[in-house]
Amino acid sequence: MHLNSDFEKAQRLIEEQRPAEALPFFEKALKDVEGGLARYAVLLNQAKCLTMLGRFRDARRCLKSLKGSETDQQLSLFREVVEVNILYAEAATSDALK
Repeated sequence: MHLNSDFEKAQRLIEEQRPAEALPFFEKALKDVEGGLARYAVLLNQAKCLTMLGRFRDARRCLKSLKGSETDQQLSLFREVVEVNILYAEAATSDALK
C-alpha cells in the first residue's frame, strides 16, 4: 500500500487536532491514490476528519462508498469502528445543543 505525502500531511494535522486544515490534503490524496488498501485508508481517515468537523453526513458518505469493498474482516471492523465514532460524535453534538 502506497500513500502519498498529502495523506501523511493530513494525518499529522489530524493528530494535532486541526481537521479543517487536514481535509484538503485528504481530498488531494484521494485523487492521487490508485485504489485498494490505500484508497480505503484515505477514505476511512477522511471520514474521521469529517466527523471531527461535525460533518456527519459527509463522513457517512465516505464510509458508504467503502461498503462491500472489504477484502478482509479487519478492514470491515475498521469501517464499523469509524461508523460508531460518527454516531457517538453526532449524539454528543445533539446533546450539547439541547
